[in-house]
Amino acid sequence: MGIFDFFKPKPADNVDYTYSRGNNPESKPTTTANDSASTENQLTYIFTVDKDNPELYTEDLDKLREFFGRLYKTAAKGTEDKYVYNIRNIAKPVGVYYGRTMYTEEVNRNGVKGVAFCLDDDTVFAELDRTLWKRYDTEAATDGLKWIGYSDGTDMKITVVKSKVQESYVLSILIKGNPKRLKQYLEKRVQKLNLPKGPFRASKAVYAGKYSNHNGKYYIAGINRYVDNSFVTFGYARREPSNPFNPKAIAIYTDKNQKIGYISEKELNKYYAETGGNDRALVIIGYYGDFRLCGDVYTFSWNEAEYTYMVKQYLNLLDKLNE
Repeated sequence: MGIFDFFKPKPADNVDYTYSRGNNPESKPTTTANDSASTENQLTYIFTVDKDNPELYTEDLDKLREFFGRLYKTAAKGTEDKYVYNIRNIAKPVGVYYGRTMYTEEVNRNGVKGVAFCLDDDTVFAELDRTLWKRYDTEAATDGLKWIGYSDGTDMKITVVKSKVQESYVLSILIKGNPKRLKQYLEKRVQKLNLPKGPFRASKAVYAGKYSNHNGKYYIAGINRYVDNSFVTFGYARREPSNPFNPKAIAIYTDKNQKIGYISEKELNKYYAETGGNDRALVIIGYYGDFRLCGDVYTFSWNEAEYTYMVKQYLNLLDKLNE
């Protein structure tokens, strides 16, 4: 694949990453690194994908809306009618499960029936511990109720719903039951950079005697002229030989082709020493410091072998952003 194949339009995700204020979302700022013209109307919001983003669970939410009939956006009357039961040592695969309750043929000496949790296809998934039968009989008082729960691989937490279900509650269960969802999503997204195959020799920075995920780290100049929020994203650096102020300027773009600044002029020599002025894949962070937006880029070789390192660095920076 040729180097310019990278800049061809790529298929859109289900996630809407960005919007541009006052202009077409596909448009790019046209100011240069040293342009003093105002870009107030061109400031762009960079969307950060983390584990709490509902967009990661769109398909799951659609299925659960169909199952429950409706997921309420607010705490409507009836959404409080839910009962939580813990099932220990069940050893089900990590994930989210749902279905209906069913009385079993077992009855204790007080006449209280046993309770099973069936999946949506009516197969028995788990049974409630007999020490909780009486509690279920008091709280739920019937079977055929809908339930949703998640397994951590050892234990399960199941919520029985008597009437209405709030979407935020379901989303919290999806997040807990899909701990790898964000990482899986990032692995797919970073591959859309279409980095080429070929020989690869790791050249990672070393801090306190340990190798990092990235090669180099550089400050973003001019980020306030392009972006107005803190964020983490993938991206790339590209030389801008037509820049009228410095033909060695290195422009920084997100993986959605949004220009967000330049490698700081003070660090250009360092960048050229590392890269020879060639394109580099990036993980980018924007953060507020001293009451203004600042930004750093972390460089990676132009090779698909870097995908794993880039995902790790994204997750590291996401933790930093949320501190």
